[in-house]
Amino acid sequence: MPYRTNEATRIHDLGRQTPYILRDISRDVIDKFGVDGFRCFLAHHILDYIEALLKLDYDREFIARKIAEKFAPDFVPDSVKEVARLLVSKIIGNLDAIITIIKEGLGKDKSKTDPRRIALSRLLGVINAVCRIVLVRRGMFSKGFCVQQEYYLKLISRVGKRVYDEVLANVTSDIIKQLDSKLSHKKLSLSLLFELKKDPLLCSIIDKIQKIAEEEANKILSK
Repeated sequence: MPYRTNEATRIHDLGRQTPYILRDISRDVIDKFGVDGFRCFLAHHILDYIEALLKLDYDREFIARKIAEKFAPDFVPDSVKEVARLLVSKIIGNLDAIITIIKEGLGKDKSKTDPRRIALSRLLGVINAVCRIVLVRRGMFSKGFCVQQEYYLKLISRVGKRVYDEVLANVTSDIIKQLDSKLSHKKLSLSLLFELKKDPLLCSIIDKIQKIAEEEANKILSK
């Protein structure tokens, strides 16, 4: 999942954290296990990613788009770009069958689904955007207004945990549906963030996220 209950990142999921980490780990895998090892490594991460998105109730179209974005050949070493392209294409081409198999493995017990985790997944773009704004306002950016990575990663981890614990404590299926319709298929820009604040529900949630981000940034930067 994107946010943990602490700031440590699980090694198992490192390949899906950022494109840069995916590229670096891919090089290590190729050095140790060759092209076949890389193919297995990438397939493992894509299939795990599909399972994670299914647990969050995302549909087939969303999953296909996210796979193509997250595992694009641009994010792997030059020597295996074509291998990655073919693998991603094959998985997307067989996505319906893959989803069916994974769903069978997950079972039909909806009681195990965490509504707060589903709602949090829809708010990731909002959380990331708010955290960037908060850090930029505090001067924590480098050339090109890119926020300093160390502070950014620490802040989104802390904010994500508090949003899960506090803001989404009483989330309902109706709220999730509203978040899904307004957020899950859109790439968030600053202009869209301000547009979303015209909606009463989202305005309330965004204001709470901003308050939390301000509080956590103050704690981080005071150390």
